[in-house]
Amino acid sequence: MALPVRSIDVAIGEVSISEKRGVLRTTAIGSCIGLTFYDPVTKTGALAHIMLPGKAPKHRKSGKTKYAGNAIDQVLAGMSSMGVKARHLKVSLAVAGNILAKHNDTICDEILASVLETLNDRKLSIEGQDTGGTRARTLSLDLQTGKVVCEKSGGERKVLSPGVPADYEK
Repeated sequence: MALPVRSIDVAIGEVSISEKRGVLRTTAIGSCIGLTFYDPVTKTGALAHIMLPGKAPKHRKSGKTKYAGNAIDQVLAGMSSMGVKARHLKVSLAVAGNILAKHNDTICDEILASVLETLNDRKLSIEGQDTGGTRARTLSLDLQTGKVVCEKSGGERKVLSPGVPADYEK
């Protein structure tokens, strides 16, 4: 008998790292960025729901993972402590963009630029992405397979990363 798959919900501004079983999932991605990291060797994954560009002010005691730089650094440090090699990581992202359809709304562009710059500085590239438009997204990462799925409000689904074969080794 197969065990039920547990869903690990990641709230806005938070980061979650887990391994082997379950599905990391975040909802209500609008101008925020949903960012997944997956190591197919250890079957360790992470999901960050990033709200703000740059890094948190030094005096800030909590909520640092709302910021792109802090969230990505926390993911990489946490995954490294679990034995993950950065060179194995597969990264995907989702962002709706301007869900309020405001003419001068640039926060999404600022967050995305910050995420891309931070990933580039860490020598990580994006495997799959779904960006733009005005429909919110839900992003999920299956820790067993590495499959990343983005669902737009209204039901449209897109596979950002197909995952890896069960016998994958690198």
